[in-house]
Amino acid sequence: MYTQVGCTICLAVGYFILCLLVDDGTSVIDCFHRQSAQSTLPKTPSTEVQSKALWEPQDMPKPMASLGSLVSVVGRVLQWHESRQISVDCIGQ
Repeated sequence: MYTQVGCTICLAVGYFILCLLVDDGTSVIDCFHRQSAQSTLPKTPSTEVQSKALWEPQDMPKPMASLGSLVSVVGRVLQWHESRQISVDCIGQ
């Protein structure tokens, strides 16, 4: 496990992923927090209703940090092409 503490300089929220750019003063690292697909799918039996509801903005997860806030990210460092990124297990403030 790896812990990174820094300032959030970029934040992007998707349906199944939260992306953060964290600056610790020496460099910037990409942090990705994946969420399970089951937690964001609606609880209705119809698959047609599920696919329509999947694209509604109110179903998106709330970000755990804001721009400029100090965060502590705990996760694993992964190699991605020519750079490294953190697969986040926990985000603290």
